[in-house]
Amino acid sequence: MDIASCLTPYKWKKPVLVGSGVQGAFDYHAVDCPFVFRHKGRFYMMYVGFDGSGYQTALAISDDLLIWKHLSTILRRDNGPDWDSKNIAGTWIMRDNDMHGQGTLKKWNGKYWLAYHSYPGDGYEEGSAKIGLAWTEDESLLEWTRVKEPILVPEDGDSWERGGLYKECLLEHEGSFYLFYNAKDRNHGRWVEQTGLATSTDLVHWKRHGHNPVIR
Repeated sequence: MDIASCLTPYKWKKPVLVGSGVQGAFDYHAVDCPFVFRHKGRFYMMYVGFDGSGYQTALAISDDLLIWKHLSTILRRDNGPDWDSKNIAGTWIMRDNDMHGQGTLKKWNGKYWLAYHSYPGDGYEEGSAKIGLAWTEDESLLEWTRVKEPILVPEDGDSWERGGLYKECLLEHEGSFYLFYNAKDRNHGRWVEQTGLATSTDLVHWKRHGHNPVIR
């Protein structure tokens, strides 16, 4: 592949989304983790907002990639005892893998699939995050059902990922699923962040790659 076709030498002079600064809003302090895709002929961006207590996940919509309008918060914190009750940060929805494609969403078993991570404590990225999945059959992408248990947890990994898992990327290729994820070796102080890979054939049972981390 000619690398010139993949370069992006031009930079828009201002951010397209910022924290709202509205007291009580899900994005009061900041926005993070943008994920852009095409759906029903329009551009969408999934992104997370930080309100001072934790992350929640929203959608924005655009016709030109420059002007974005907040659409809805799609993954909200719960107050119950579940593992993802404090934070829920969506980072990837399974989509077309083609480097030169339009980034349109793709289904498996008639559903769209979303990967997210959750930190267990209140505050900014407190504790060792775990990774989970959610799915929807709703073509508006507003109503999601979370898979009850996390699919990847730091306790099951090696020492380089014990500080938590996050920024996951979910791909399907020739009937297999690939989950790339970032991990750190500790929660506080000077940690080391690296990238790992887990694979699955059913989105339920996942196996870490034998030569992790794949990007050191």
